[in-house]
Amino acid sequence: MPKFFVGRESIDGDRALITGDDAGHIVRVLRKSPGDEIILCDGEGRDYHCRVLSIDGGVLCEITGSFESSSEPDVDVGVFLAFTKGERLELAIQKCVELGAAALYPFPSARCVARYGPAELVKKAERWQRIADEASKQSMRARPPAVRPLSSFEDMLEGALKYSRRVILYEMEKDMPLREAIGGDFGSIALITGPEGGFEEKEIEAARKAAITPVTIGKRILRAETAPICALAAVMYQTGNLGG
Repeated sequence: MPKFFVGRESIDGDRALITGDDAGHIVRVLRKSPGDEIILCDGEGRDYHCRVLSIDGGVLCEITGSFESSSEPDVDVGVFLAFTKGERLELAIQKCVELGAAALYPFPSARCVARYGPAELVKKAERWQRIADEASKQSMRARPPAVRPLSSFEDMLEGALKYSRRVILYEMEKDMPLREAIGGDFGSIALITGPEGGFEEKEIEAARKAAITPVTIGKRILRAETAPICALAAVMYQTGNLGG
């Protein structure tokens, strides 16, 4: 059953009104008509089973039931991804949303091939958020993760400090595996991954000074877009949020 996000202001009692692009998608692409069923989510963890009542001036629905969503992981993972060129970052964002990332923070690093000026970064942020929103619908997430681009490596270090565990993937690290670094129970973790050329040594030293632990995820060198997906999947599995 297709799922769409609506603001709480769009829900009034047992009625919900969908407007804008989602309404057009429901009518023109999915070809829904009165009597068909869809699921709405308020973005705050609650889902609503709905029946379409009318499709004029938006899609008006009757709410037939509601329940707390069970699709969100019980660990708060912020994924910090260095800028990568082309569609690589978009792929990583999409897959990290599907796996359960709570927030995504693209950021610049010394060896990044991709560079964005302020105006271009605003446009990129809008596109990345749309990708995250669509991935949230597809994977039946209850809370669409925010994509918050950062303007510097220093901003990334500061942003990571709000998480109780902090790790940075580094291909030269040999002794500290990701599994050991994240340990047992924890409420939140920052996963930090680098660009195509990896991190410079001075960046890793800055991370160490910020109490961020360099880790390895194995003997193979992963592509920049693969590393965050792999690391996030490992965290979700270790915390019981993947694999049933």
